[in-house]
Amino acid sequence: MSPLDFYIGLAITNIVVLGGWAFSIVQNKVALRRERRVSQLAAAYDTFVRVGIDGGRPVRINAAGELDDYTREFEHAVATVHLYGTEEEAELTNIFVRQLTGKNHYSADDLVNALRNDIRKEMGMAALKHAPTYLKQTITDNRVRPTNEAKT
Repeated sequence: MSPLDFYIGLAITNIVVLGGWAFSIVQNKVALRRERRVSQLAAAYDTFVRVGIDGGRPVRINAAGELDDYTREFEHAVATVHLYGTEEEAELTNIFVRQLTGKNHYSADDLVNALRNDIRKEMGMAALKHAPTYLKQTITDNRVRPTNEAKT
C-alpha cells in the first residue's frame, strides 16, 4: 500500500465520519424542535379542553370551596398556538378569541380538534374523525363518590 492510498483512505474515512456527525446534528435539532412543539401544543390543548369542560370559564371551585383560577394558563395557551401552531390553528385561535372577546357564543371545538389532529400527526398517528367526549368528575362531598358528566 502506497502512502497516497493510505491518505486517500484516511480522507474518505474522515469525510464519512464528518458527514455522519453533521447528519446526526441536523436530525437531533429536528427531533428536539418537534418534541418542543408537540409538548407546547399538548399543554395548550389540555388547557382548552379544561376550559371547555369547566363551562367555558378558566376558573373552577375546587372540593375545598376555593377558586382555582387558570386564566393565565388560558392566555398562555392562546399565545402558544400563535407561536407553535399551523396557519389553520392560528386562524382558528383568532376566530375563537374574537368570539370570546365579543361576548357572543363561542366554541373552541374546531381549534381543539385541529390541535389534536396536528399533535397526532407529529407523533406519527392517524387523525381521528369522531368528536371527542370528555369526562368531568365533580366531588361535592368527600364521603360521596364523584359524579360523572360526559361532555361532547
